[in-house]
Amino acid sequence: MILLDSNIVIGYLNGDEKIIATLDELKEGREGVCISSITVAEALSLSSITDEKLQTIEQFLNGFIVIHPDMDIARIAAKLRRKNQIDLPDAFIAATAQVHDIPLATRDKKMRALPGIVFAEI
Repeated sequence: MILLDSNIVIGYLNGDEKIIATLDELKEGREGVCISSITVAEALSLSSITDEKLQTIEQFLNGFIVIHPDMDIARIAAKLRRKNQIDLPDAFIAATAQVHDIPLATRDKKMRALPGIVFAEI
């Protein structure tokens, strides 16, 4: 199982060939690929989305296991944000990986420096 950061999902939607190839390979291998509901909100809030593209993005996002924040994730996110001065969405995604013990795929250097999280390469 692997958790994708929003920048990986957005990279896929923007046509990043390396991300597309890797995610397609993971899905073909039936690897459990997860996203946070925070990532859903970030992907759907892009200002460049047209009505036609919105439906395509929704269908794409429906192909993932979605993990919703709970109190444990919220508490860990708050702690990560306090100690590491990261944005709240990033803190929630990192906390999701930590609480569920899932490797996190991200290209965010600040997130990759967080303690207590296993990272995956994409």
